[in-house]
Amino acid sequence: MEKSLKAIYQECIDEFVCKFSKQFSYEIIAIILQGGTVRDNSPIKDWSDIDLIILYEKYNPLLSHFLGNITRELDMKYSLRMDINLVYKNDIKDKFRRTKYCSSEIMNVLNKRSVKILYGSLDSIIPDGFNEREAVYTYLNVTLLIFRRYYVENIHYSFDNAKFKIYLQRILRMVFSIIRSSLRLLDIYADPYEESLSEIRKLNILSQKDCALLENLISIRSNFDKLDIANNEYFLKLFDDIERFVEFYIDFAIDNFDNSK
Repeated sequence: MEKSLKAIYQECIDEFVCKFSKQFSYEIIAIILQGGTVRDNSPIKDWSDIDLIILYEKYNPLLSHFLGNITRELDMKYSLRMDINLVYKNDIKDKFRRTKYCSSEIMNVLNKRSVKILYGSLDSIIPDGFNEREAVYTYLNVTLLIFRRYYVENIHYSFDNAKFKIYLQRILRMVFSIIRSSLRLLDIYADPYEESLSEIRKLNILSQKDCALLENLISIRSNFDKLDIANNEYFLKLFDDIERFVEFYIDFAIDNFDNSK
């Protein structure tokens, strides 16, 4: 009997944890699964990645080599993609660094939001001292610059039809990550996609056009393996609509969302 997509993802995760922990167990603090693989009932074909964060005691020159090799091996074996964030204990060792360590992903992990600990423990990590609002402002501004550069270099400069789905996936992830992060300025901690859109609707700040755009993007994500990319004109207009929305939304959120102002 053919394995389910969920079973394939789980087998890949288990193999990674087994091989990595066997090689480096003495200095692993924790291996944490996060993102859609934790949130969603089942992976979405051609969309879902395996998002892992590895907390490690200290820099090891062998570590990145091993991770590069093992992720390439598993990506090819299981026909999926693993994304790994590597965090050393020194990165967050004191209050100053925790205050300035502006990664929303790491904050999610340390606050145990939408994560699953696969190996080790977070008990030795002190989560206090992180400034969520500072992290949001940093994230929104940095992501906006990356978003603009991505459009210039990929959508407008040298659009490659063969990479169309890659472009669309990257941009959709950025859009809903921006929305989710911005909601934290209002002390709203929602998952991306449907849950974030539901929270935004409650705020009554988006036009019907923008709500329809976001609903369309969620539908595209849910049916990504069935996406018909033959209509270039439609999707190029969609990219323009997304660009307009992101520029408006980030500017509005920074001006209006922070309850502490």
